[in-house]
Amino acid sequence: MLDEIRVYIRSIRKRIKDLVPDEELDLIMKDVSDLVLKNWVDEEDYKITKTQIMELVRKHIAKKYRIN
Repeated sequence: MLDEIRVYIRSIRKRIKDLVPDEELDLIMKDVSDLVLKNWVDEEDYKITKTQIMELVRKHIAKKYRIN
């Protein structure tokens, strides 16, 4: 199961790596990884989808880079 989680998180990283600056990617991925691990369910079922994760990542990016 750990391999499945790793693949899932890597696929998210590939999906967002062009959306965020390199220096922010690791910080965002830490948050995403924490979120995935908290919401992982056994038997290949997830409480949170990649689409929902991407929505949270976009909110994180918008919050960090919004114009004041």
